[in-house]
Amino acid sequence: MTRLLDEAPAPLVFEIRAPARPSAAAWALLRAPYELLAAPEGGFLAEAPKLFAVARRLGHPSPAQALDGHRLGVAFMASAPRGRHELDFEAEEMAILSAVGKTNLDLGVEDSGNPEHLGLRLSELGGMPVVHLSCHGLHNWRTEPDGPATPVLLMEDDLGNGCPTSADALVSLLTPRPRLAFVSACLTATGADVAGHVPVGADRRGGPPAEPGVSVAHSMATGLVTAGIPSVIGWDGSVSDRAATRFAEHLYQQLSRRVELAEAVARARRHLLACSDEHQRADWHLARLWLGPTGGGPLVAGNRKRQMVPPHHVTKTFLDRKHQLPVAATEMFVGRRPETQHTLRALRGGRKAGVLLHGQGRLGKSSLAARIAARHTHRRTTASGARARVRTKALLITPTGSGTGRVGAQAIASGSARLRPLIAEAARRGLRLAFTVRLAKTSYLHPSGSRTDSSGIRRDVIQRTDHTEERSYGSARTGGFDAADFARRVDAAGGDVTTAVHQ
Repeated sequence: MTRLLDEAPAPLVFEIRAPARPSAAAWALLRAPYELLAAPEGGFLAEAPKLFAVARRLGHPSPAQALDGHRLGVAFMASAPRGRHELDFEAEEMAILSAVGKTNLDLGVEDSGNPEHLGLRLSELGGMPVVHLSCHGLHNWRTEPDGPATPVLLMEDDLGNGCPTSADALVSLLTPRPRLAFVSACLTATGADVAGHVPVGADRRGGPPAEPGVSVAHSMATGLVTAGIPSVIGWDGSVSDRAATRFAEHLYQQLSRRVELAEAVARARRHLLACSDEHQRADWHLARLWLGPTGGGPLVAGNRKRQMVPPHHVTKTFLDRKHQLPVAATEMFVGRRPETQHTLRALRGGRKAGVLLHGQGRLGKSSLAARIAARHTHRRTTASGARARVRTKALLITPTGSGTGRVGAQAIASGSARLRPLIAEAARRGLRLAFTVRLAKTSYLHPSGSRTDSSGIRRDVIQRTDHTEERSYGSARTGGFDAADFARRVDAAGGDVTTAVHQ
């Protein structure tokens, strides 16, 4: 080790590699706390003049996808279910923003605490290189007393109740997948088989220790890597809120400056070690960086600002059908989470006829009502007593009549940016696309009766009372646009499906 320290260039990145499915011996090697290695001259290597970085990799290293020309982008979400210790996530969010600066960071905040809403928000943004989750974590969650222990993040459902979310469940919702997931929660780098952890105390979070004798198992961090996230940062023990915030603040400051990930983590760890507050300093060594085959390296290669609102953001949202009461659109609505969850619990409990929102004018009551109504949708009962079916105009024609159309319906409902992977899949399978466009009449380039408007494809036209026109292109009988050609148009437009439709 002494010779390695003398001969290796700075920064020294100490990477421990193992197969994607490690043996018990490999797990023991991976889990050793190398962050606590001592320097030959005394003290920790983490505070030596030559920067010492530690990374653990599952799988053989392979080239990563090329970076785009954008600046650092972070999708942030905090979760604190009812009955759990309330986290100071607003301080964490503000610390990240103030450390990096608005000119060097695109920060998207999902305020629901719900993993499904996070997935939709990420899709509307077209993906973000970093997803930061601030919540509670447990490394040995059991659905039943005798069931297997599973690492979970304690996130929220629509009512604010706990929603234990496993690594596989979380990754299935993140589309496109980020390059880095920072799961800033206790025990997210602690395996489900570990029998103990840093004890819970003042300002600390954690759960009961796992029972001894459990076979070697994944942590939340390694589970995320195995499920397809290239790089994951987690905490191997219980961490204080303030220590986690200080670490994140310095980490994103380094990443925004195009510092490579392992080095940025090492610098944030050193920053925490040098903290004058002994309670924060106590957690300096707990952060763990886990990598998959394509993980690591820089996360930023440019300084271009992202489009931080979905393509449909220009569409005005109204509470009433006559379009006389404008309200904040979904992407503009921030906060009021407790009020939303409390109202939904009352409405879905079946014991209340309704909810009265009252207060001074222009405080957002109508926008809150619209938000609640959007989340409290249910199908009406028909005259025969059956549940009415949900009709949709979204349809992807498939030779086998699969359920892909339902996926398309969800994609359209959440914004056209989410359609990009669906279009790519249709192109791969050699299918055709049919879709509906609704714009102001003056926004169309060609009149509705013109053959130059998508010649050869049947068009239905509906005139709306709000001076918009709805045009349907393609059908199950007439076919539609070639998906491969349309996918090329979307790629040429930088992934903007709306621009491709206009063209």
